[in-house]
Amino acid sequence: MIEAEVAMHIREIYQKLTKLFQQKVGEYGLNLGLIYAAIRIQKCPNISQKELAESMRITQGAASTIIKKLINLKMVEQIPLKRDSRYNRLVVTDLGRSIIKEYEDFVAAQFINMFENFGEDELVEFNSVLTRLNYNLVNMSKK
Repeated sequence: MIEAEVAMHIREIYQKLTKLFQQKVGEYGLNLGLIYAAIRIQKCPNISQKELAESMRITQGAASTIIKKLINLKMVEQIPLKRDSRYNRLVVTDLGRSIIKEYEDFVAAQFINMFENFGEDELVEFNSVLTRLNYNLVNMSKK
């Protein structure tokens, strides 16, 4: 059955990319969840712990643990809000921004490498196929 073979290829690609990206963040003593959280904090500078948890689809307790780890790694700091010092604003530090930039540059380079020797027409067609596949998956989850 060709569908199963294609699905297995997609799974293998996902696993290889995950391993590659995990190895990169491992250089900083991070995991993918921590780098993802740091990126979310950087993109949403006024995000609360509750909002971070919701955006990552994790519990607030798990978000608290992630934030503590990022603080210990000096990637994030908590700054009390001026209007209410009981609450903190999460801010990515210079070190955190540097690590995020290096990671994002690495990811971009890997995506370019991944499609080496592909022509523009092939990439456009491949993108179209993946778009249709994504559409089918969205519809399957609605049923």
